[in-house]
Amino acid sequence: GVGHGGAASWKRGKMSAIEKIAVVLLKSGKKFSAKKKMVIFAKGLAQHAKIKTASDASMLISLGVRLFFGGHLQGVEAKKLAKNVEFIQTRHTLGKLATRHCFHSNPKLALEATSVKSINLLVPPSLHGPSDRSDALAFFHSLFCSLRDKCKMFDLIQRSTNLRSKIANLVVDNNKHQAPTLSTRIAIIRLLDDFPVLIPSAKEFRTYVLIRWLALLPDKMGKSVGNKIASLILKVFEDPSKSKIDAKNECELALKTAFAFLCGSDLGPSKKEKSRSPSLCLALVFNKMPKALVAGIAEQISAVISKIPDANLLCAAARVVQWQMENNVSEWALALLRGFVHARQEHLLAEITAKGALPLLLQLCKPSTRKGAFRIVRFLLLGCQHTSRTFRDNIPILSFIAEELIKLAPKPSNSAKKSKLSHNSSSKVEEDTKKLQFIAGGDLKDFSRDFCEMCYCLMFQHSGYPLEYIPLTEKLTQLMPQRPEEKEMLKILKSFSWSSDTVIDRSDGDSVLVPVADHSASVPPGLTNLGNTCYMNSVLQALYLSDEYRTYVMKSLSNEKLTQIFNNRVCIELGNLFAHQHLSHRMAITPRSFLNHLPQMFRNGLQQDASEFLKYVLDNTQISSEHKKIIGKDPPDAPFEGQLYSQIKTLTCGGVSEKWERFSELTVSLANAKDSDSVQLVDLLKEHFSPERLSGDNAYRCSTCNKRVEADKSLRISKPPEHLIVNLKRHRYSAATGISKVMAEVKYPQILKVHTESAEER
Repeated sequence: GVGHGGAASWKRGKMSAIEKIAVVLLKSGKKFSAKKKMVIFAKGLAQHAKIKTASDASMLISLGVRLFFGGHLQGVEAKKLAKNVEFIQTRHTLGKLATRHCFHSNPKLALEATSVKSINLLVPPSLHGPSDRSDALAFFHSLFCSLRDKCKMFDLIQRSTNLRSKIANLVVDNNKHQAPTLSTRIAIIRLLDDFPVLIPSAKEFRTYVLIRWLALLPDKMGKSVGNKIASLILKVFEDPSKSKIDAKNECELALKTAFAFLCGSDLGPSKKEKSRSPSLCLALVFNKMPKALVAGIAEQISAVISKIPDANLLCAAARVVQWQMENNVSEWALALLRGFVHARQEHLLAEITAKGALPLLLQLCKPSTRKGAFRIVRFLLLGCQHTSRTFRDNIPILSFIAEELIKLAPKPSNSAKKSKLSHNSSSKVEEDTKKLQFIAGGDLKDFSRDFCEMCYCLMFQHSGYPLEYIPLTEKLTQLMPQRPEEKEMLKILKSFSWSSDTVIDRSDGDSVLVPVADHSASVPPGLTNLGNTCYMNSVLQALYLSDEYRTYVMKSLSNEKLTQIFNNRVCIELGNLFAHQHLSHRMAITPRSFLNHLPQMFRNGLQQDASEFLKYVLDNTQISSEHKKIIGKDPPDAPFEGQLYSQIKTLTCGGVSEKWERFSELTVSLANAKDSDSVQLVDLLKEHFSPERLSGDNAYRCSTCNKRVEADKSLRISKPPEHLIVNLKRHRYSAATGISKVMAEVKYPQILKVHTESAEER
């Protein structure tokens, strides 16, 4: 009676009106609401569907089956509407009403109409693969609900045995099969949520199958289905056959599986599944788990982070920071990021900070995620102390949040006021936060204090950009006029530093927090970038590596006579800096005092030419004959100073003119190179020293002939410097294009051989 065979007798019976009502409602589309359709069909069942015989029960169950499965219904073209969601939902709703009415009217006859044998015919052969089984599962869900309400548990278990085995088969080679369709998975989840007795006992179902389904959920599905999946995993604690230890181990394994998917493990064998990123709904399993369990798994993962490839770790962290930081999710994210610190993966944290700061800052605008997101934001921004770029890029959104806090400050914390993003924001951030609204809620007083404290600490740490900080500073002073004491900010920065070994750097009179590291004299500490000072830092590091030059500059500090000639204190400040580098065990030193004693052109916060800066430093610190008189003894030769020998020989009288001159750098031209070329430095030097014919307008004036004559000019190094400075002239001029820069690659050997005047190789 469960098949389609009862259709003819149903039409001839006195209750044929029920099917007609169902057909009318299915064809009505959006004419009636879903609730109205239910009311109309329920009234029709109450009026016409009197279950007095087995035939009546069989025909009503048959109608329910046809409604669930989309079977033959007079006047309804089910195939054309097979993908119409509203049509499917209406079918299932009407089928559920018909089935339940039968059991409520006469449970005994309904049991006869749904015998085990006939029910087993409706069980799908498999739940794997692309075939949609949601209709069958919806029917069984409705049937089991009716059996639970009106019959014995034995009847339910007896009729669910076959379906239960099909669900259990989902565990077998699950990773080799394409996952069930989305509608099939949702139907299974809803069935298991109502009937936990059907959950397979194999631990792989909870630890892999359900986690995989959660990772495959579309992000738009939201919390409804995702929370049910997470709840099914946690039902292991309610399973009487599982001990508490077994239940805990299964949950830990489920979280590890989720982390594996976050790290890029394939979500299935099909191309579509392999190319998919895990759903944001995966966060729900972490949110549902006990806090202690989540923290424990994070510690276990931290222990093996160093063995996981960087690309996989970045993949996982990038997905985690996109989650909504609610409850346990923020605990998990923070524990995972701290694991990066313990594994000394600061370079990955820096990249995570650059990519994930903005999405997390946007979550500060919602009360539900504000507290958790702020914990992550503070950990990343205050921990990323080696660069100011991420903080500076996000100043517009930080200013926006500060502005909204100012508006909400006088009002109760539970105010429902909403505000839109200020139009003063930078175009980049404004594009990302175009529809942003700041919603009041939670403890705004504490959040406002902690937010201001974080921003003040960041501006203190990255103090080289005062002009960029003006919009943020103006708003912070309204929220928190008294900024934290310097000692307090240093304490906060130290507590959030990703490096546990830190000291306070006072080498230039300012207090800056820097990490500690062992180094040798040949590997000096780094120099902090004070705002476009990379050109200066690179030159200073190169100068420091010259033993002779470094020693001379440092010794000049103890010679009062020698320091008298350096009125601008450049040599003194450079000596102080070299002394700190030589004796320090820090990873970085701040050269602020040296920078403050440079001319204004090097202190305007703009990028400068490294060659010009090097020339300025050498001019103000180079050893000269004047030093010899002051010191009273011969100083060492200048390590960057050499001697050039030039010769001009006329082609008429054979006269020779010779000249020796000092030089500190050689300028070679790339004017003849193309951007795509790869040029050897040796070839550029050969071209620079190649003989030159002087003729025409450039002819040489011979003192012997007393007229302009042709001559050959040759140039050689008569005395090579200890360290050769080569300046690459990359700019060229043409009437057509004007001044352009040559981007050709220049390669150089580890050892450079230079021909001297006597043809001796040095």
